[in-house]
Amino acid sequence: MLPVDLLILSVKERAARCRTLKGRRTITLRAKDIWGIVPGEIATVIPNKFWSFKGHQYLSGEVSASRMDIASLELHPMDDQGARFLIPEVRADKSWEDTQGESNGL
Repeated sequence: MLPVDLLILSVKERAARCRTLKGRRTITLRAKDIWGIVPGEIATVIPNKFWSFKGHQYLSGEVSASRMDIASLELHPMDDQGARFLIPEVRADKSWEDTQGESNGL
């Protein structure tokens, strides 16, 4: 089988939840050398076996390489509506207050 690139979503002791870069399918990767990768990395996997069980897809194999590649994640910047955060202000004469002027209890 040809190597496949997978985006690592979460990592457990012997398995990782992944997503294919092109197909956007979610797959559970079973590999004994999984401990060296972290969520957000792209792992190149040499597959051994692919199977489905109860609607979930699984892949066993060997992680041959891992890398950070932000461009391949196809992230899009948030618009103004999604980027609004509650930012506390510090004032010398008052306690922490949010941008609306209400005390946040700290």
